[in-house]
Amino acid sequence: MSANLLAADAEHLPSSRALGIAGVLRKRLYTGVYAPGQWLREGVLRDEFGVSNGPIREALQLLVADGLLERMPQRGIRVIDLSREEIIELVQLRVVLLELGAELAALRRDPAQLARMPEVLKRIKAGGGELPQIAGHLVGWIFSAAGNERLTQTWERTQGPVRLYIQRAATSAKSAWPEIGRAPRLNSSHTDISRM
Repeated sequence: MSANLLAADAEHLPSSRALGIAGVLRKRLYTGVYAPGQWLREGVLRDEFGVSNGPIREALQLLVADGLLERMPQRGIRVIDLSREEIIELVQLRVVLLELGAELAALRRDPAQLARMPEVLKRIKAGGGELPQIAGHLVGWIFSAAGNERLTQTWERTQGPVRLYIQRAATSAKSAWPEIGRAPRLNSSHTDISRM
């Protein structure tokens, strides 16, 4: 591979500023600072972050690629605004992917992955019983144990948009019912997954 080709590829990689800005914007999206359908204006973000348009455009493009924002020709970029049906379809897809991941993990019974389970359970217990942390640790382990990289990539591509809407629903529900979002205490019957 020629040095010119490598240099050309490097020009298309996001800058560290763009990655940092994308991280801040992603967190804002997940915590509801930006509402579905809300427009994000480059000029406003440029002034807020004190950078040129380049890193802002790169950051926005990263979030478009993650499925959190959408580019509207001649209008700009806005937060995705999924219909009820689109949200249901995404959740249904994720259920199928998770079921397949769990089935593959069970069929493989990889000793190295099973040996990791006590550490995963330790992280779950240390997380204080919050459902998102429990789900994140457990699902990460399932897909790792499944040993199917394309399955994992598909799961990750659907994560952002679903997380955006689940977070909003959970925040609304928690304000009405504070006990939602807390998992029951883990006991030995929940944690003995090594008998897989």
